[in-house]
Amino acid sequence: MTDLIRQVAFHKDFKLQAEFENIYRWYNKNPLSNVISVTATGTLTVLHAGLCEGDTSSGAITSTLPAAAGNTGLTYTYKLIDNTNSWTIARAGTDLIDGATSLVLRQLYRSVTLRSDGSGWVVVSGVDSTPTGIINAFGGALAQLPTGYLACDGSSVLRADYPALFAAIGTAWGTADGTHFNLPDGRGKFLRGVDHAVGNDPDRATRTAQAAGGATGDAVGSIQADAFKSHTHVQNSHVHMTNLRLQGGAVTAGRLVTGTDASAVVDYADTDATTATNQNTGGNETRPINAYVEWIIRY
Repeated sequence: MTDLIRQVAFHKDFKLQAEFENIYRWYNKNPLSNVISVTATGTLTVLHAGLCEGDTSSGAITSTLPAAAGNTGLTYTYKLIDNTNSWTIARAGTDLIDGATSLVLRQLYRSVTLRSDGSGWVVVSGVDSTPTGIINAFGGALAQLPTGYLACDGSSVLRADYPALFAAIGTAWGTADGTHFNLPDGRGKFLRGVDHAVGNDPDRATRTAQAAGGATGDAVGSIQADAFKSHTHVQNSHVHMTNLRLQGGAVTAGRLVTGTDASAVVDYADTDATTATNQNTGGNETRPINAYVEWIIRY
């Protein structure tokens, strides 16, 4: 430290902060050696390396990483200590963070550790190792969406923002143009495995695209509207009595009484064709017992 002070005193062009940054680059091997409180949006420097605790009680925060180039080994650990709002960890320039342009922390006390490899940022811990493109059921609200996941809400997102996810799912779920792709839309839907022509889905050939540019037919991303399987209702054999005219007689217990002799009866049945309409019953859809979840996809 004494040598650094002497350098400042005798060399006007000596930059003390730059020297401290160099020290952090080479000697900051323990990400918990430095604790910084982050309460507002800003750009991080090597002086912030260590444990950054995010407090979003005053609003959402975006922390921009320094360039990965020239900072090999630099390590940050981000921990959300107040999740009133979200905390976005953003890249600098064209750097990627494990194939993405940013990470978002929403869950209380969730942490993620990032380390520069000289060309980008690698997630060392804190984000699960689920392969990109996997769709999972999440039992919480979207406000608590796990880090590294997006909601399956059919949104159109930039390919440049999520290059790893785009490489995994492409335009199967739709595409607005040459720079975007659509996320799956699982809102209010059950998921179904691709038939692969085995015949479990007899209508696989008529499946349609979720959005313009998406997959159709027997392929991931295609969808079907609700349907009710064709079937018949069988009615027991019976007859209908119609067009009965009485001339000097009466009807008793479904029989025609002729003349005045009640013992002289003739069975009467008219077999004319008659159309019958069954009364409707049921709800607004055909469904099994179910429970709501949020479908989310790993990026």
